[in-house]
Amino acid sequence: MKSMNKKNLPIFMSVLITALFFTMIFYFVYTNVQDHYKGYRLISFADAELDVKLFSNEIKQLEMIKEIQTAGGLSEELWSARFQEAMLAIHFQDAGINTMREYSNLIEGRFAEHKREIVISQNLAEKYQLEVGDKILLQVGSRYTGEQVLSPTATYTDKESFKEQENREYTVVGIHGNVYNKYLDISFALTMPEENRKLSPYIRFKDFKAAYQNREQIKEEIEKQLGRRVDLNFSEIMMHYYGVKESGMKAWISTIINIISILFVIFLFVFFVRNIFRVWGLRKAGELSMYKSIGTTNSQIYWLLMKEAVLISLLPILIGHGLGYLLMSGIYYQMQKTMAVDKIVFMEFSLALSAVTLGVALFIIMLAVFAPAGAIAKINIIDGIRGNFYAKSRKRKRYKDLWKELRNNNMASIKSLRYITAVGTIIISCFLIAVGISDYFSEMSFLESDYNINITYKTGQQEVPPVLKEISRHFSEKKAYISRSKYFNMDFEWPLAEEAMASGIDKQLEEYFEGEEKKIEGMLIGIEEEQLNQLGGKKGEFLLRNLVQEDIKLPLAKAKYIRYLDSPSELSIYLSGAEPATKIKITKEITGIGELEEVIRPLEIQIFTDLDTQKELIEGHNKAQSARSVFELKMKVEDSEITDTKDYLEKTLKAGAAFDEQFNLVSGDEIAAKRSIDVRVLLLIIGGIGLVILLLNITNGYACINLSLLSRKREIGSLYSCGMEKEGLIRLYLTEFGAEEIRSIGITALITAAVMLTIDLLSSSISIKVLLLYFPWLFFGVFAVLIYGVNLLIYYFALRNILKQPVVELIRQE
Repeated sequence: MKSMNKKNLPIFMSVLITALFFTMIFYFVYTNVQDHYKGYRLISFADAELDVKLFSNEIKQLEMIKEIQTAGGLSEELWSARFQEAMLAIHFQDAGINTMREYSNLIEGRFAEHKREIVISQNLAEKYQLEVGDKILLQVGSRYTGEQVLSPTATYTDKESFKEQENREYTVVGIHGNVYNKYLDISFALTMPEENRKLSPYIRFKDFKAAYQNREQIKEEIEKQLGRRVDLNFSEIMMHYYGVKESGMKAWISTIINIISILFVIFLFVFFVRNIFRVWGLRKAGELSMYKSIGTTNSQIYWLLMKEAVLISLLPILIGHGLGYLLMSGIYYQMQKTMAVDKIVFMEFSLALSAVTLGVALFIIMLAVFAPAGAIAKINIIDGIRGNFYAKSRKRKRYKDLWKELRNNNMASIKSLRYITAVGTIIISCFLIAVGISDYFSEMSFLESDYNINITYKTGQQEVPPVLKEISRHFSEKKAYISRSKYFNMDFEWPLAEEAMASGIDKQLEEYFEGEEKKIEGMLIGIEEEQLNQLGGKKGEFLLRNLVQEDIKLPLAKAKYIRYLDSPSELSIYLSGAEPATKIKITKEITGIGELEEVIRPLEIQIFTDLDTQKELIEGHNKAQSARSVFELKMKVEDSEITDTKDYLEKTLKAGAAFDEQFNLVSGDEIAAKRSIDVRVLLLIIGGIGLVILLLNITNGYACINLSLLSRKREIGSLYSCGMEKEGLIRLYLTEFGAEEIRSIGITALITAAVMLTIDLLSSSISIKVLLLYFPWLFFGVFAVLIYGVNLLIYYFALRNILKQPVVELIRQE
């Protein structure tokens, strides 16, 4: 490797940053692809399943079929077990499923490989301080409430009993992430199935796409192997992942876009780095012309330059790659912490990916050197020794005004900085548009709540759960109310109100229901009689909240509401979206709902009635009645009381919940924290990439400015020799450079606006108004000031250094 001198520092920094950037991007894409695949596999570990029950040895025989990579089985029949005071639901999966679940929520250890090995959930391990290798004695049996046997996954209550059938000792071999809602009070466990137990068979193919195309043939082979007819059901989730239903260009569009994006970024960096090697070549011109004078050919000079450029680039490429990997690892670690994952893993190092990254970085360097090296190789010996390389490499324009001619011809070299700086700023602006869109979607359905505790309660009963009534009475002095929302839709029987027509709601409805039957959707909300009275209604009456968002693309918090329907007196609604229609008479229209908080979704209406009347309507509708009811209790307590209140609510709900009922309890700060996760993760990524682009712009700015001032030395010297003062020269050249900076900002603004307009045209959910509203202007402003401000400082100090030279040297230099 070539030792680095001070003059090669810009090359060192620029090449280092190039390698760092591509390392970050390639490893980000690599980990993102892996996490994307892992996410799909966490939901669907198998490619397909069979609709029969088989013994383990029968399932194993399926692997004899050449297209099948792995076959395994799991049991849908769970065991109930007790460990001390904890209740467990024991699942069963065989070795084949163990193999297929290479991506799982296993935090520590491994899956069970023998019958007396077990995996337990994290909450059980923490509660009883259990570790991998510990032995535990489980009481296996059945749970009862009266004479009724309960499901192993039913909510655990103090009203039930447990009948032990046998004791089994297991060795803990793994700790798994919690599977069940903590309020079920059930712990997950997993072990190997008994040999005589029939299992549901699952399959992983060697090639999913090929297997899907030949599914009928594979089905026949499976039936032949098993000696019975079966249905082979491919996983819808994995079908979506592999895009097997897509055809033609649509199937290749993602790959084409990725290839074009990679090529674009490669040539973008060639454009960035090329100017630095131009400055380097200009400094080498005199030395190489001396070689030429003693018989060195153009070809030899060309390869000499290429070789030296590669050699001086090797060290910064390796350092940049190492730093890029460390930086991306840090970002990946922080992303996992932000997302609060159960198990933080380090970013995987891939030797093949690193080799590709280093190869791409070297390829960029060779392309960047190609043009300067070719031009220098053809240099005239005298011009090269004098340093006139760029004087004759381009055509110069003639002007009547000598100073205008000098300025315009010599300004060409600084114009490349205009585009380089603009490109860097545009890249950041595009990332910031993505941040704005992410922020927009996180706020789209979010409305700041005045209530800070929310309970959702699922039950098979239509009455308000007694435990919710008890809680409501206990906190009667607090702001609280119980409600139940039931979805409905209805045909267009009533025209839109004048305000809605004037705001184009009819067109928004057409877009929303494009290709589908146009219906009005809504929620039938049951509330307590006291709250209904406060809204101006009485028991048995229906109040219509007849409002709609003026612009459905705006988030709820920024939405303006107008009248929706033109004074309907009676509506025919389909509860749960199913027939028969239920007719209800609207008693009055309302706009405000007082202290209640019920969010109106875009293009929806709300009908309020009392809970008893809502119950009667639901009981008269088969489909609505068969669905589980979800009641909601919203409460407002002092911030200092939230923790104690939650503790009380947990105990009360657990004591009052039936075995077939589930509940969830969240506070306002928990909701807000979850909502901001995606935006914070994206900001982490953009922060890392923004730092790289900032450094790259600084090094390229340094190179372009030096190249420009080198080519303008005679012009500067001539003006200086004519009596122009240093400060006057500095003001003149800084003004010219400032004008170039303004042009660069203009280019950035135009292209950013074009990107926003394109998104507005292509997206049905995002408007230009939303993009402008959610664009992080402060972040963008700080970044732009840094880039353009640093360029201005570099230009100022470089110009002062040139003006320190004697006038004779300046005039003689070019």
